[in-house]
Amino acid sequence: MITIAELWIYPVKSLAGIRVDSHPLNEVGLVYDREWMITDSDGRFITQREYPVLALVQTAVDDTSLTLCYDGTTVEIPLQHSATNQRTVTVWDDTIQAHDEGEEVARFLTAVLGTNARLVRRIPTSMRSVDSKYAMNNDGVHFGDAMPLHVINTASLEELNSRLDEPVSADRFRANIVVQGASAYHEDTWKQVRINYVDCTVPKATGRCVMTTINQQTAISSKEPLRTLAQYRTIQNKTLFGVYLIHQQKYGVLNVGDEVIIL
Repeated sequence: MITIAELWIYPVKSLAGIRVDSHPLNEVGLVYDREWMITDSDGRFITQREYPVLALVQTAVDDTSLTLCYDGTTVEIPLQHSATNQRTVTVWDDTIQAHDEGEEVARFLTAVLGTNARLVRRIPTSMRSVDSKYAMNNDGVHFGDAMPLHVINTASLEELNSRLDEPVSADRFRANIVVQGASAYHEDTWKQVRINYVDCTVPKATGRCVMTTINQQTAISSKEPLRTLAQYRTIQNKTLFGVYLIHQQKYGVLNVGDEVIIL
Protein backbone atom coordinates (compact mmCIF):
# COMPACT_ATOMS: atom_id res chain seq x y z
CA MET A 1 0.00 0.00 0.00
CA ILE A 2 1.24 3.47 -0.89
CA THR A 3 0.75 6.06 1.85
CA ILE A 4 1.75 9.59 2.76
CA ALA A 5 4.90 9.43 4.91
CA GLU A 6 5.48 13.19 5.21
CA LEU A 7 3.37 16.27 4.55
CA TRP A 8 4.90 19.74 4.15
CA ILE A 9 3.85 23.32 3.57
CA TYR A 10 6.19 26.15 2.57
CA PRO A 11 4.37 29.36 3.52
CA VAL A 12 6.96 31.61 1.86
CA LYS A 13 8.40 30.56 -1.49
CA SER A 14 12.06 29.50 -0.97
CA LEU A 15 12.05 29.78 2.84
CA ALA A 16 12.14 26.81 5.23
CA GLY A 17 9.08 24.56 5.27
CA ILE A 18 6.82 23.28 8.04
CA ARG A 19 6.17 19.57 8.53
CA VAL A 20 2.53 18.86 9.43
CA ASP A 21 0.50 15.77 10.26
CA SER A 22 -2.74 16.98 8.67
CA HIS A 23 -3.57 19.99 6.51
CA PRO A 24 -6.52 21.36 4.52
CA LEU A 25 -6.63 22.12 0.82
CA ASN A 26 -7.99 25.18 -0.91
CA GLU A 27 -8.43 26.06 -4.57
CA VAL A 28 -4.68 26.38 -5.26
CA GLY A 29 -3.14 23.69 -3.04
CA LEU A 30 -2.45 23.23 0.65
CA VAL A 31 -3.63 26.19 2.71
CA TYR A 32 -0.81 28.74 3.21
CA ASP A 33 1.57 26.82 0.93
CA ARG A 34 3.63 29.33 -1.10
CA GLU A 35 1.04 31.97 -0.20
CA TRP A 36 3.85 34.49 0.30
CA MET A 37 6.82 35.35 -1.89
CA ILE A 38 9.92 37.54 -1.64
CA THR A 39 10.54 40.08 -4.39
CA ASP A 40 13.13 42.67 -5.27
CA SER A 41 12.25 46.37 -5.40
CA ASP A 42 10.91 45.91 -8.95
CA GLY A 43 8.52 43.14 -7.90
CA ARG A 44 10.53 40.28 -9.45
CA PHE A 45 10.54 37.10 -7.36
CA ILE A 46 13.63 36.09 -5.38
CA THR A 47 14.53 32.48 -4.52
CA GLN A 48 17.30 30.27 -3.15
CA ARG A 49 18.64 29.99 -6.68
CA GLU A 50 20.21 33.42 -6.22
CA TYR A 51 20.28 33.58 -2.41
CA PRO A 52 20.83 30.16 -0.76
CA VAL A 53 20.69 31.80 2.70
CA LEU A 54 16.90 31.86 2.34
CA ALA A 55 16.91 28.16 3.29
CA LEU A 56 17.87 29.20 6.83
CA VAL A 57 14.92 31.54 7.38
CA GLN A 58 12.44 29.58 9.51
CA THR A 59 8.69 29.99 9.12
CA ALA A 60 5.65 29.46 11.32
CA VAL A 61 2.01 30.25 10.69
CA ASP A 62 -1.07 30.12 12.92
CA ASP A 63 -4.56 31.61 12.93
CA THR A 64 -3.30 35.14 13.49
CA SER A 65 0.18 35.59 12.00
CA LEU A 66 3.05 34.45 9.82
CA THR A 67 6.35 34.43 11.71
CA LEU A 68 9.82 34.54 10.14
CA CYS A 69 13.01 33.92 12.13
CA TYR A 70 16.66 34.21 11.16
CA ASP A 71 19.77 34.28 13.34
CA GLY A 72 17.83 35.15 16.47
CA THR A 73 15.74 37.91 14.89
CA THR A 74 11.99 37.37 14.52
CA VAL A 75 9.30 39.30 12.69
CA GLU A 76 5.55 38.68 12.81
CA ILE A 77 3.18 39.54 9.97
CA PRO A 78 -0.53 39.65 10.86
CA LEU A 79 -2.80 37.60 8.64
CA GLN A 80 -5.57 40.20 8.78
CA HIS A 81 -5.12 43.67 7.31
CA SER A 82 -7.24 46.78 7.63
CA ALA A 83 -6.39 47.74 4.04
CA THR A 84 -4.86 46.07 1.02
CA ASN A 85 -1.62 47.58 -0.26
CA GLN A 86 -1.33 46.08 -3.73
CA ARG A 87 1.67 46.00 -6.00
CA THR A 88 2.51 44.32 -9.30
CA VAL A 89 4.79 41.29 -9.00
CA THR A 90 6.31 38.82 -11.41
CA VAL A 91 6.91 35.09 -10.88
CA TRP A 92 8.39 33.38 -13.92
CA ASP A 93 6.23 34.50 -16.87
CA ASP A 94 3.25 35.57 -14.77
CA THR A 95 2.63 39.17 -13.75
CA ILE A 96 -0.11 39.61 -11.15
CA GLN A 97 -1.25 41.79 -8.27
CA ALA A 98 -0.22 40.89 -4.72
CA HIS A 99 -0.47 42.39 -1.25
CA ASP A 100 2.70 44.07 0.05
CA GLU A 101 3.31 43.11 3.70
CA GLY A 102 4.95 46.37 4.68
CA GLU A 103 8.16 47.94 5.86
CA GLU A 104 9.06 45.91 8.98
CA VAL A 105 9.35 42.60 7.19
CA ALA A 106 10.97 44.33 4.19
CA ARG A 107 13.75 45.59 6.49
CA PHE A 108 14.12 42.10 7.98
CA LEU A 109 14.50 40.45 4.56
CA THR A 110 16.77 43.19 3.25
CA ALA A 111 19.09 42.58 6.20
CA VAL A 112 19.11 38.82 5.56
CA LEU A 113 19.85 39.15 1.85
CA GLY A 114 21.95 42.30 1.75
CA THR A 115 19.77 43.67 -1.05
CA ASN A 116 16.40 45.39 -1.20
CA ALA A 117 13.65 42.84 -0.65
CA ARG A 118 9.96 42.84 0.10
CA LEU A 119 7.36 40.25 1.13
CA VAL A 120 4.11 39.92 -0.79
CA ARG A 121 1.05 37.75 -0.25
CA ARG A 122 -1.19 36.12 -2.83
CA ILE A 123 -4.51 37.85 -3.46
CA PRO A 124 -7.22 35.23 -4.18
CA THR A 125 -8.83 37.44 -6.83
CA SER A 126 -5.54 37.71 -8.73
CA MET A 127 -5.15 34.11 -9.84
CA ARG A 128 -2.20 32.46 -11.53
CA SER A 129 -3.37 29.77 -13.90
CA VAL A 130 -1.85 26.33 -14.40
CA ASP A 131 -0.33 25.88 -17.86
CA SER A 132 -3.24 25.40 -20.27
CA LYS A 133 -1.63 22.17 -21.55
CA TYR A 134 -2.38 20.57 -18.18
CA ALA A 135 -5.34 22.47 -16.70
CA MET A 136 -8.77 20.85 -16.70
CA ASN A 137 -11.06 23.14 -14.70
CA ASN A 138 -9.47 26.60 -14.77
CA ASP A 139 -6.96 25.25 -12.27
CA GLY A 140 -4.94 27.82 -10.35
CA VAL A 141 -1.58 27.79 -8.64
CA HIS A 142 -0.15 29.83 -5.75
CA PHE A 143 3.40 31.26 -5.93
CA GLY A 144 4.80 27.75 -6.50
CA ASP A 145 6.74 27.18 -9.69
CA ALA A 146 4.15 25.31 -11.75
CA MET A 147 1.47 23.17 -10.10
CA PRO A 148 -0.55 23.09 -6.86
CA LEU A 149 1.03 19.96 -5.31
CA HIS A 150 4.36 18.18 -5.60
CA VAL A 151 5.15 14.56 -4.67
CA ILE A 152 8.35 12.56 -4.22
CA ASN A 153 8.75 8.87 -3.40
CA THR A 154 11.01 7.56 -0.61
CA ALA A 155 12.04 4.54 -2.71
CA SER A 156 13.13 6.83 -5.55
CA LEU A 157 15.15 8.89 -3.08
CA GLU A 158 16.78 5.74 -1.71
CA GLU A 159 17.68 4.65 -5.24
CA LEU A 160 19.19 8.07 -5.95
CA ASN A 161 21.13 8.01 -2.68
CA SER A 162 22.59 4.61 -3.57
CA ARG A 163 24.39 6.41 -6.42
CA LEU A 164 25.73 9.30 -4.31
CA ASP A 165 28.85 9.44 -2.17
CA GLU A 166 26.87 11.45 0.40
CA PRO A 167 23.12 10.85 0.65
CA VAL A 168 20.70 13.76 0.50
CA SER A 169 17.49 14.17 2.47
CA ALA A 170 13.99 14.61 1.08
CA ASP A 171 13.95 18.32 1.91
CA ARG A 172 16.28 19.00 -1.03
CA PHE A 173 13.24 18.54 -3.26
CA ARG A 174 10.81 20.69 -1.24
CA ALA A 175 7.85 18.42 -1.92
CA ASN A 176 4.45 18.81 -0.31
CA ILE A 177 3.90 15.05 -0.15
CA VAL A 178 6.47 12.32 0.47
CA VAL A 179 5.05 8.86 -0.19
CA GLN A 180 6.20 5.42 0.91
CA GLY A 181 5.27 1.92 -0.22
CA ALA A 182 5.83 2.39 -3.96
CA SER A 183 8.77 0.99 -5.89
CA ALA A 184 11.45 3.37 -7.12
CA TYR A 185 10.14 5.72 -9.82
CA HIS A 186 6.73 4.07 -9.84
CA GLU A 187 5.36 7.62 -9.70
CA ASP A 188 6.53 8.12 -13.29
CA THR A 189 3.64 5.92 -14.42
CA TRP A 190 0.85 7.63 -12.49
CA LYS A 191 -1.91 9.39 -14.40
CA GLN A 192 -4.50 9.92 -11.67
CA VAL A 193 -4.55 9.28 -7.93
CA ARG A 194 -7.02 9.58 -5.07
CA ILE A 195 -6.03 10.67 -1.55
CA ASN A 196 -8.66 10.86 1.18
CA TYR A 197 -11.48 11.26 -1.38
CA VAL A 198 -9.57 13.95 -3.29
CA ASP A 199 -8.98 13.00 -6.93
CA CYS A 200 -5.81 14.38 -8.49
CA THR A 201 -4.47 14.33 -12.02
CA VAL A 202 -0.74 13.74 -12.47
CA PRO A 203 0.09 16.10 -15.34
CA LYS A 204 3.86 15.63 -15.55
CA ALA A 205 7.11 14.82 -13.83
CA THR A 206 8.97 17.57 -11.99
CA GLY A 207 11.94 19.14 -13.71
CA ARG A 208 14.72 19.75 -11.19
CA CYS A 209 16.95 22.81 -10.89
CA VAL A 210 19.95 24.06 -8.94
CA MET A 211 17.91 24.38 -5.74
CA THR A 212 18.31 20.64 -5.20
CA THR A 213 22.05 21.25 -4.73
CA ILE A 214 21.49 23.53 -1.70
CA ASN A 215 21.72 21.87 1.72
CA GLN A 216 18.57 23.06 3.47
CA GLN A 217 20.21 22.96 6.92
CA THR A 218 23.44 24.81 6.03
CA ALA A 219 22.62 26.75 2.82
CA ILE A 220 25.86 25.35 1.34
CA SER A 221 25.71 24.44 -2.35
CA SER A 222 27.40 21.58 -4.18
CA LYS A 223 26.94 19.81 -7.51
CA GLU A 224 24.84 16.95 -6.13
CA PRO A 225 22.33 15.43 -6.46
CA LEU A 226 21.62 17.26 -9.73
CA ARG A 227 24.81 16.07 -11.41
CA THR A 228 24.04 12.41 -10.74
CA LEU A 229 20.34 12.75 -11.56
CA ALA A 230 21.25 14.31 -14.90
CA GLN A 231 23.19 11.18 -15.84
CA TYR A 232 20.14 8.92 -15.81
CA ARG A 233 16.99 11.00 -15.33
CA THR A 234 17.25 13.53 -18.18
CA ILE A 235 14.47 13.49 -20.77
CA GLN A 236 14.15 16.21 -23.43
CA ASN A 237 16.77 18.31 -21.65
CA LYS A 238 14.93 18.21 -18.32
CA THR A 239 16.24 16.38 -15.26
CA LEU A 240 13.24 14.72 -13.62
CA PHE A 241 12.52 13.67 -10.06
CA GLY A 242 9.05 13.49 -8.51
CA VAL A 243 5.67 14.41 -10.01
CA TYR A 244 3.15 17.21 -9.82
CA LEU A 245 -0.51 16.82 -8.84
CA ILE A 246 -3.54 18.94 -9.64
CA HIS A 247 -6.38 18.31 -7.19
CA GLN A 248 -9.83 18.23 -8.75
CA GLN A 249 -11.80 18.58 -5.53
CA LYS A 250 -10.64 22.01 -4.45
CA TYR A 251 -11.37 21.50 -0.77
CA GLY A 252 -10.46 18.57 1.48
CA VAL A 253 -7.83 17.43 3.97
CA LEU A 254 -4.61 15.47 3.50
CA ASN A 255 -3.11 13.48 6.37
CA VAL A 256 0.07 11.57 7.08
CA GLY A 257 -0.90 7.91 6.70
CA ASP A 258 -3.52 8.51 3.99
CA GLU A 259 -3.50 5.88 1.26
CA VAL A 260 -2.51 7.05 -2.21
CA ILE A 261 -4.76 5.08 -4.56
CA ILE A 262 -3.57 4.80 -8.15
CA LEU A 263 -6.55 5.15 -10.48
